[in-house]
Amino acid sequence: MEEVMTVPSSASHVAEPGSGPAVPCPDDAAIVRAAIGGDARAFEQIVGAYHRRVFNFLQQMTRQREDTEDLTQQTFIKAYQHIERVDPERPIINWLLTIARRTALNHFRSARKWE
Repeated sequence: MEEVMTVPSSASHVAEPGSGPAVPCPDDAAIVRAAIGGDARAFEQIVGAYHRRVFNFLQQMTRQREDTEDLTQQTFIKAYQHIERVDPERPIINWLLTIARRTALNHFRSARKWE
């Protein structure tokens, strides 16, 4: 008898490195649509599902825990403010990581001005 492993729906669309593009889970599309519609709990689910991934991405860029925490928070604030711009049919993690990368780059640019 084969043992079947189940993957939680919030992680089922995340591709492993080298395994090809991430494909959105149907549950994620419904959550994103609900968040676009103003459902705060749906956005909380998005934060819960992707916080660690965004944090780790930013940690690799900054190497500073305090900056990483601030940039992660800024990323999700920007995502919340502009949630209507996301395409629910595409993986939301790509959109979140784009926001995170741009937020970090802006942080580095402004830090240079103060040096």
